[in-house]
Amino acid sequence: MVYRLNQKKKSILVAIHVLSVASWIGGTLGMLLLIGYLKFASKGDQLLYTLASAEVIDENLLKYPALLTLITGILCPYGHNGDW
Repeated sequence: MVYRLNQKKKSILVAIHVLSVASWIGGTLGMLLLIGYLKFASKGDQLLYTLASAEVIDENLLKYPALLTLITGILCPYGHNGDW
């Protein structure tokens, strides 16, 4: 038996997927900016704050959105009616 989602549930699933992908990409770009900033950090405090910021970005904008993207990406085809 194949389970099909109605249009409202499918739209919510796709919206969650798109938001999690956008958050994941934003976190990745933020990490790249912090890596670029590490080249110019001259004091230990600057390195500490930069690495602490990278940890926050990793925890909030990379780990969980990546997992949510994977889960919703797997679930999206199950709500599809088969007419690509």
